[in-house]
Amino acid sequence: MCMCVCVNLKLNFRLTGTYNNWFQSLKCKK
Repeated sequence: MCMCVCVNLKLNFRLTGTYNNWFQSLKCKK
């Protein structure tokens, strides 16, 4: 489930370009 969230955050980062979303995805990975 967390993996899906991480992927969604990554896609969100690509679409919006929000650095915060990218940081959250890294946090979720760890």
